[in-house]
Amino acid sequence: MSQPDFIQITDNAVSAADCAAIVQRMRASQQLHPGRIGGGVFPELKHSRDLRISGVAEWAEVESRLQQAVFEGVLTYLRQYPQA
Repeated sequence: MSQPDFIQITDNAVSAADCAAIVQRMRASQQLHPGRIGGGVFPELKHSRDLRISGVAEWAEVESRLQQAVFEGVLTYLRQYPQA
């Protein structure tokens, strides 16, 4: 019997429609900026665009939805792996 790897994938944690709406809104945001690491922007190391939504009033609904999805995932995980 093999040992579990404790990795779990939760399909549809956020619905496809919600995900598409969040991505569309993110891409339209004026606050979207090149991803930073350490003290600056190094696209050869991190090719991404970042957006801070935590604590930002206009993103509160999205933040709440994402937190709910994470919480539900953690509960499911802990039921599967109670020793975690």
